[in-house]
Amino acid sequence: MPATAPVRIDPKAIIESSGNVVQQVRGTRQDYLIEAERQLTYEGGATKFVGVKITVRNRGGRDYVVTGREAQAGKNQKALELGGGVQLTASDGFIVKADTATFNQDNGIMTAPGAVTFERDRMTGSGTGMSCDKNADVLSLADQSHVSLRDEHGNVTMEFTSGKSIFDRMAHTLTLDGNVHALHGQQVIDAMRGLGRLTENEQHITDIELQGNSRVAAGGSGVDSMSARDMNLHYAKDGESLEHAQLLGAGAVALTGQNGAPGRQVLGETLDLATRA
Repeated sequence: MPATAPVRIDPKAIIESSGNVVQQVRGTRQDYLIEAERQLTYEGGATKFVGVKITVRNRGGRDYVVTGREAQAGKNQKALELGGGVQLTASDGFIVKADTATFNQDNGIMTAPGAVTFERDRMTGSGTGMSCDKNADVLSLADQSHVSLRDEHGNVTMEFTSGKSIFDRMAHTLTLDGNVHALHGQQVIDAMRGLGRLTENEQHITDIELQGNSRVAAGGSGVDSMSARDMNLHYAKDGESLEHAQLLGAGAVALTGQNGAPGRQVLGETLDLATRA
């Protein structure tokens, strides 16, 4: 019997290959291993991968795997345009998902113009317009940033919303910019900008630094509210109890009254408040 002609995915392709196609890209800082179920090459040098998997090995750091249903690259281009359920998975369980993304083979940066989600253990986040720098281990969201922390039972313990945000995983910090709003237990926190410091496992907040029209409502521990230009909040090791608050610039603290009586108000340019659980 005559051999059956292979089924072509795209007749316009001048070369089609299948069966775990591999390309190895070596650099001074990391190696990229590109695997695909099929590879199509077009006249002019453009390439399309179907069922693509990019393994990024970072010497001395975390490894990453980027997957997508397909990817395209022009002639001699280092940027891969990925589409169809794009996912970046780090070796420590950190996951980023997007519909479409671009992976730059020169600098290891993945960008996504649309909606993005990320997660690791008890942390989840979402936003629009992402840049994920694998070498610096920094994820940036350009708009509609939303980040939540949960306890072992799945209950939200801390929730941040803002315009922009930058999650620096090496420094364990979350930088927030633009109408920062946070919920922490009974506390309602607002400011123009903020910086959250996380534990190494990224499960608790240890400190929050607020800048510009900073306010905390229902502060707990005998405090009804606090306001100042800038504010530094320090939490206990469990990330729950507020231990210390520093108010910088036009500080005001409203204390909880006793037996139905109104509470006292403390005013000062700089206030230093130690609280007890």
